[in-house]
Amino acid sequence: MVDEKKRLEVLHDHYNKSCEQVLAHIRTRDKLFLILLMLAAVILFQMAFPGVATDELGLLIKKKAGLSRPVDASFLNSLLWFSVLYVGLRYYQAAARVERLYDYLHGLEEKINVLIGFKDLTREGRAYLKRYPLFSSWAHALYTFVFPVLLGVLLTARIRAEAGDAAVSNAQIAVDVVFFAGCVISIALYMRLVHLRR
Repeated sequence: MVDEKKRLEVLHDHYNKSCEQVLAHIRTRDKLFLILLMLAAVILFQMAFPGVATDELGLLIKKKAGLSRPVDASFLNSLLWFSVLYVGLRYYQAAARVERLYDYLHGLEEKINVLIGFKDLTREGRAYLKRYPLFSSWAHALYTFVFPVLLGVLLTARIRAEAGDAAVSNAQIAVDVVFFAGCVISIALYMRLVHLRR
């Protein structure tokens, strides 16, 4: 049987390592968010200048990869859809992991507080949430509600434009609709997890 002092040492060490994990996941989440923003910008550019964006990207890839001719536009469009799905999925996973780890940290803080007889010894716990700054609430709303909704609207507009383009084959539309559906499902499940978990 472990005495309370040893249990406190183990919990404290585990708590510090868990905080380090949270910071690592936050860095990953933030990088993925930036990549997702860049992909959204590419989609916006592609929608504003339909032929130019895809042609220029095809020429850039041709030059960088040393190809003899530009990459097919339909392949690039599907690759963009796949990239949004993949990066979005990884971003939502990282963001959800951060949210769940915060809940875990709160539980560890409660156990440590019981062992030392304090109630307010917290780094990420209830005391932090009670005095949550208005700006942090605003940023949280942007990250967890506004951005996902805007991304969903952008992706919906993009798939509708693609479906209305006579130059796009039915096979490509079918593939891209699958990627679009994956993106929308990921957004919906992420928002459900973040906003309905409490």
